[in-house]
Amino acid sequence: MLTIGICDDEKSVCANLEYALKELSNDNLTDVEIEVFYSGEDLIDFISKGGYFDIILLDIALEKIDGIEVGRIIRNEMKNEVTQIVYISRRKDYAMALFEVRPFDFILKPIDREELKRVFKTALRLIKKSNLSFQFNIGNTTINRLMKDILYFESNNRKIKIVTIDGAESFYGKMDDVLIQTQRHDFLYIHKSYLINYNHASAITYTQVTMSDGTVLPISQKRRKEIRDLQLRIGRREK
Repeated sequence: MLTIGICDDEKSVCANLEYALKELSNDNLTDVEIEVFYSGEDLIDFISKGGYFDIILLDIALEKIDGIEVGRIIRNEMKNEVTQIVYISRRKDYAMALFEVRPFDFILKPIDREELKRVFKTALRLIKKSNLSFQFNIGNTTINRLMKDILYFESNNRKIKIVTIDGAESFYGKMDDVLIQTQRHDFLYIHKSYLINYNHASAITYTQVTMSDGTVLPISQKRRKEIRDLQLRIGRREK
């Protein structure tokens, strides 16, 4: 089940998007649940009460709280780096303003069906991949954690700490074995002791990464160029 939020104060835009997304979900054999909001306040209220979306199609030019501010609240106050935010607008001069929100994509109005199809299929592929689990053992108990919920791994001798959106756990293992499970899921080896989930990195500089929980991790000198190259590769693949 894919959960999608549509937020636009133009009811006709919402209706057309909802219809098109249901058609696309049928074409891709995917069940969807769609919620429609006509204001940023209603969307924020829904999420603050426990609502979750895999994708949000968010208009920028909303009244009172605009789409950019809604995105900032989702990312910075709610600490949500997982939901894919797709901005929609009649203007295309928002690039710098959107940078902080780290959107998945941007679609110009009037919305082109082929462009919506491209965004939907790419987001669907990434979301399906992130719903796979990482498996590890603590004693005789086998534990599974969703890849999308993992922020990073930290190694200390033979012990691995896995940090998720719900907290941290430790298990015995090797970072090389962790890398094998995660290598197809946008995890970056930034240091011999740290393996991070790129989708939970809220800021990356040449020397360090800030994760969605505020933790700052170092990028080792020998991995700095590799991290830049991987960033570019992931960015090209998502478009």
